[in-house]
Amino acid sequence: MVINGDLVDEASPEDFQLAKRILDEELAGADFPYYYVPGNHEIMGGAITNFEAAFGAATGVFDVQDTRFIRLNSATGKLASDFSQIELLQDQLVAAKADPSITGVVVLSHMPTNDPLPTKGSQLSDRNEADMIDSWLQKFRADSGKSIALVAGHVGAFDVSRVDGVPYVVNGNSGKGPASTPQNGGFTGWTMLGIDPSSGLTDGSSTTADWLRVEVNTRVDELTLTAPADLSVGDSGQATAAATQDGDRTFDVAWPSSLAWSGSTNLFVGSAADAPSTAVAAFDPATRTITALRGGEAELRLSVNDKTASAKVTVAAPSPSPTPTLSASPSSKPSATSEPSAVPTTRPGPVDVYTTPGYHSVNGREWLTVCEPYSSTTRCYTNIWATQIKQTSAGFAQVSGWAFNNLTYLKSDRSLWASNPLGTAGNWTSGGRTWRTECDTARTGRGACRNYVEASVLSPDGDGGYAWKKQELFNSIVLFNR
Repeated sequence: MVINGDLVDEASPEDFQLAKRILDEELAGADFPYYYVPGNHEIMGGAITNFEAAFGAATGVFDVQDTRFIRLNSATGKLASDFSQIELLQDQLVAAKADPSITGVVVLSHMPTNDPLPTKGSQLSDRNEADMIDSWLQKFRADSGKSIALVAGHVGAFDVSRVDGVPYVVNGNSGKGPASTPQNGGFTGWTMLGIDPSSGLTDGSSTTADWLRVEVNTRVDELTLTAPADLSVGDSGQATAAATQDGDRTFDVAWPSSLAWSGSTNLFVGSAADAPSTAVAAFDPATRTITALRGGEAELRLSVNDKTASAKVTVAAPSPSPTPTLSASPSSKPSATSEPSAVPTTRPGPVDVYTTPGYHSVNGREWLTVCEPYSSTTRCYTNIWATQIKQTSAGFAQVSGWAFNNLTYLKSDRSLWASNPLGTAGNWTSGGRTWRTECDTARTGRGACRNYVEASVLSPDGDGGYAWKKQELFNSIVLFNR
């Protein structure tokens, strides 16, 4: 365990005696040691010798499983206040580079080389010194092929960044109130570092294996999770999460807090497009969108540090549309906001998704078909799970959900369609829209008619955007008894 400075408020011998007694009592029986890195409060009103009398040397080196840790004393705001530790850092970097058993280095300092907050008020005061330290770390990584990181505190907010492949970790406050807003990492908590020594060796590039993982454990008094209680298949809604500290500090749980999403066995965590056919709903952590996939009840869970919250979502399965009377104009028309998927020339998979009602997972896609009586035959509405481009007040947006694919009229006698343009080849107009029907062609096959309608659709404009264009779209197919 590393205490990264400012455990005490003032540097009197009595403060250090109390701090040591608390640590010894709380860590009694622990199977790991602790290391105390001094901060500016460890010399506030007293000399560093008071700290050293209670906790030993203010600087030092220790190794843990092929990783070298270098402790520095930045209590004055300048490492050069004790020039011997500048020499210590340089010597240890040279030694770590040459030692084949060392795969990575972690430099521990109370003050960071750079304050991540806009005020830049909590960092090494000598900017030339800070630049020198940064260059040493980056050069070590590039020249040795080994990983290196700087872990600091002092700022009063949590932050993680990377420069030229070198991670910079800033620990926020554990007990004292934060120094910034929660959106800037201003909350209380602690950090868990996970190091994989076997991944420490790099190729010198800016992308490396997962040598270092940083888990920011936000202290949570109360955790609240909200999600839509009821959804219909194809609909989606947003989940929100909030943590409360000290009674009145409530904030959205987001980066840099570490959090874990999970749920019931029928809730898929990930993109809805990747959800299995058994999932009632899918939750995308990146957008915090929960999408209803099929009827049932699912539960979403969120864990932050030692607290877990949950929310239940009930999904209503779609019901068939009422049976209309036979009309020359098809009941289902393509949406003007997006382009429906074209029907494959060859029916996909072992099940005909266009004529078989229910949910289907075929050819890596999700299908939903609802069939209903229609005059003397049956018609089936087939929807496909797809991502469409829709125009909103804010511009164009990608929306995932059930999209109309096509309408299939099941086999019936051709004579029933003699006066209906859906079953007779030719061009026609209905509802102010232009339609075209082709029958018994190479595209339709014998004993079938396909119907196309002219509609406005969104298409790429060639400049990275979208534009409305008139286009003929496939709409429905009529099957005949041969």
